[in-house]
Amino acid sequence: MINTASLSYRGPDGNLVSAMSNTVVVAVSTVPPVQPPVILGFAPFAGELRAQDTLSVTLSGGPVDRLEWVFTPQTAPISGASGSSSASAPAATSFPVTTAVPSLVLGTVAALSPGSWHVSVTAINGAGSSAPAQTDFVLVAEELASIQVFPNPWRKDRHGGTPVVFEGLTANATVKIFSVSGHLVRTLGPASGRVSWDLRTESGQEAASGLYLFLVVDSQGARSRGRLAVLR
Repeated sequence: MINTASLSYRGPDGNLVSAMSNTVVVAVSTVPPVQPPVILGFAPFAGELRAQDTLSVTLSGGPVDRLEWVFTPQTAPISGASGSSSASAPAATSFPVTTAVPSLVLGTVAALSPGSWHVSVTAINGAGSSAPAQTDFVLVAEELASIQVFPNPWRKDRHGGTPVVFEGLTANATVKIFSVSGHLVRTLGPASGRVSWDLRTESGQEAASGLYLFLVVDSQGARSRGRLAVLR
């Protein structure tokens, strides 16, 4: 806003003098308050992801200071030797990760192992936080060497009603289960991440007690073998 005034007065000599007054400039600015961020959703991705893949979210609202990611296993990872682990699954644990950008390369999260995962992400700034965005995905192994089978051995007195799980499958892997004599008992898949065996044969009968051999073959031709015991 600019104000200008004209002044007139008579000087000592009696003459009329006119002059402009000082000019005053006032600038008024209105700064809107910072809004909390908003997550519109996850960028489209295939349900099966690998370590080199990226999860991303689309943002709106105010600027983002950081994003809080929380990964929770849908099926808890199993420790032990591949194909013969008798370890039981521990309780699911959440793994938090913080980023400054709305994307995350899965391989940078050391806690993630092949299997089914749930992820929740929240965007935060000084004005508040967004509602969390959530989704599920399957982290696929890069190679068949990471396959785990549990429970192994399967015992009816301990595991009745629980299937045998093959975990850590690569993309489109097929599991073939054989008797020690080489007879095909059951084919599972194709599947990625994990697949379960209900301990029934191809004809729907209960698999008898004994030692079984399994062969896993993926879409790239990679193979993995192991043994599985069933005790009824």
